[in-house]
Amino acid sequence: MLNSKEISLVEKELLEAMKSSDVEKLDHLLHDDLIFLLPNGQTTNKKSDMEAHRSKLMIIEKATFEQGEISIIDDCAVSKVKLIAWGKMSGQPLSGEFHYIRVWKVFGGQLKVIGGSCVQSK
Repeated sequence: MLNSKEISLVEKELLEAMKSSDVEKLDHLLHDDLIFLLPNGQTTNKKSDMEAHRSKLMIIEKATFEQGEISIIDDCAVSKVKLIAWGKMSGQPLSGEFHYIRVWKVFGGQLKVIGGSCVQSK
């Protein structure tokens, strides 16, 4: 059975993988059929996200993390995270306060993100 502590830990694991562009770890944490809504309104998927990290298109230089609400619903969890980050996207400076909603589900004993969205507030 899922619990909030487990989700909070895997959220931190995901952030560390994003910061270090650890595509092997991201591969384990993102479901193959992931659908994610970006701050600009476009959707992305696991393949595109992995390529952005692999090619260093997206670089997170520094980030602070604040775990928000976690809701456990049957075999899924919905997690809200606030991230204040500095880095680069396509070589251009990027910084701000980002609010994420992620949906986690267990597959073969492994928690994976199946969907989510991100909004930039500052």
